[in-house]
Amino acid sequence: AEEGYIPSQICLGKCYMDGGIAGSTIEQDPQVAFRWYEKASSSSEENFANTTDDQIDTEFYRVAAWVQLGKCYAEGKGIEQNVSKALELWEMAGEKNNTEAQNKLSYIYFYGPEGQVQIDYTKAVYWMRKLVRTVEGQQQQSREEKDNTTILSSSIAWAYNNLAMCLVQGLGCNNNNEDTALNKKEAFRLFHSLASSDDTDYIAHGNVGCCYLYGEGVEHNLT
Repeated sequence: AEEGYIPSQICLGKCYMDGGIAGSTIEQDPQVAFRWYEKASSSSEENFANTTDDQIDTEFYRVAAWVQLGKCYAEGKGIEQNVSKALELWEMAGEKNNTEAQNKLSYIYFYGPEGQVQIDYTKAVYWMRKLVRTVEGQQQQSREEKDNTTILSSSIAWAYNNLAMCLVQGLGCNNNNEDTALNKKEAFRLFHSLASSDDTDYIAHGNVGCCYLYGEGVEHNLT
C-alpha cells in the first residue's frame, strides 16, 4: 500500500473504517481510512510500474476509491461532512459507469434524504437511466459469457421501478421535450424486465398488468 498499490490501499481503508475484514479485527480509525482512500483515489499508472500483476485495472480501483471517499464526506467519517463533495465524487464515479455511485445519486436526487439534497427528478431520472444502461450492459456481457443470472438485486430493482414510474408520469423527463409515447414504451419494458427477472416481484407483475389494462406503453390487452 505504501508503494501506491491501489487494491491494498482500498483494502486498508475498509479495514480501518469497518474495524477489520474477513474475520480479522483492527481498531477503527475513520481518519486513517480516509487517508488511504484519498491515496488510492490519486494513485497513477506509475504506481504499478514495479508490480508483476498486469491484470490490475487502475481506473476501476481509482473509481472505487472515489465512491468510498464520497461515503466519508457524506457521513462525515474521517473528514468534516461535505455532501456537495460527496456528490461531486459520486458523479465522477457514476460517469465512469460505477453502479454503486449511480445508485446512490439516483436515490439521493429522487428522495432527498433528510433534507441534505433537494429532490430533483430530472437528475434522478438521468442517473437512473445511466444505472439501467450500465446494469443491462453487464447483463449482456454475462450472457455472452454464458452466465444466465438475471435476477436484479433489490438495490438495483428499485431504480428500474422508480424510473418506469417517472417515465409513465412524466416526472423529470418533460424538460427535454421527450416523446411521451416512447417513454411509456420504455417504462413497460422496465416493468417487464423486473417481472421477468423475479417471479416473486408481485409489484412488477402488477405494474405490467396495469400497462396492459390501460394501454400504457403497450397495446391494450385484457387477456
